[in-house]
Amino acid sequence: MPYKEAPNYECVPLRSEEVALAAIQSRLRVIDTSSPDAAREGKKKNIEHMAKLAAQAQGWGKKDLLCFHESPIGGYTPAWKKDDFLAAGVDFPEGEEIEAIGQIAIKYKCYLEFGCYAKLKEWPGHFVNMATIIGPSGKVIYGSWKKRNLSSFADLGTTIYDVLDEFTKRYGWDQVFPVCRTDIGNIAIIPEINEPEMGRIYAMKGAEILVRYMTLGAGHWGTSPLSGPHGGPDNTFVMDMQGMCINSGVYGVYVNNAVTEEDGLTLDIGCGHSCIIDTEGKIMIEASSPLETWAAATIPLAAYRKRHWIPRFPKELFSHAYDNYVPRFPPNSYIEKQPQSLRELGQHYAGIARW
Repeated sequence: MPYKEAPNYECVPLRSEEVALAAIQSRLRVIDTSSPDAAREGKKKNIEHMAKLAAQAQGWGKKDLLCFHESPIGGYTPAWKKDDFLAAGVDFPEGEEIEAIGQIAIKYKCYLEFGCYAKLKEWPGHFVNMATIIGPSGKVIYGSWKKRNLSSFADLGTTIYDVLDEFTKRYGWDQVFPVCRTDIGNIAIIPEINEPEMGRIYAMKGAEILVRYMTLGAGHWGTSPLSGPHGGPDNTFVMDMQGMCINSGVYGVYVNNAVTEEDGLTLDIGCGHSCIIDTEGKIMIEASSPLETWAAATIPLAAYRKRHWIPRFPKELFSHAYDNYVPRFPPNSYIEKQPQSLRELGQHYAGIARW
């Protein structure tokens, strides 16, 4: 590739020299999925709650991007089975819940990021943990499927890896790692953990801001095997995010859920520590408590573009090792049948494990 002045990746003109970001740390509000009416009412109330939090954040200075956690519309509980997730899901990319959230974006002329359980007409019987961005127009401008599941430790959603061949046939490889190119920067959402390659791939494609949304993502998590959260002063997935930012020279938004009430308990397990990270991997600002709040910072994106390039690394040095690696689980295992509970999910992956 011939020498090119920074930035050497595709982008659109910025609407301002600086971009204001906010990580909205909200509760996990688990809805009642026992009937369609109850689920619909629960989702409506949760979106009203999102609107209140957005108003609070925007009331303290205009924000260009508001980031919510993984499940602000329906909530999350490991007790749910697949039918519960479908009840908590939303029609995507157009549906009453999406339209209601779009009104928030229109009101504040901002971008909204959040996760949802997306139901797609072209994938009947499936739901997707969908990383979503709504633009100031109120319309969805970005939808990124979760890339892969963690055996027995997930939400039963269909991921790209579970239907890899069919996904790439329908949408192409570019949509495996999509970057949202906006007038507030190039944004990508990376909820996956323990996958440093993903952050680099997004940066290779021109991402300038990585957003990681989480559920119970604070504290120390064991990673071999995956277990947690265990509490403690260190935050495994924040540190992971810091590493991705410094290694690729990008900004990061880490948004986790707040303290949550469940079955009469007020639980501070894996909660809090939402933050914004600079290109050196340093935390610019962090939520001051595990309660509902937000962490906001302004980044000099125009100046950043004048000196930023995509990552530079000797790809050929790694290609042989990657080409000869055999992953523990094969792709395309959800084509015929999908697990209906976490127990079935664990059994499913145990049954297809290669090693």
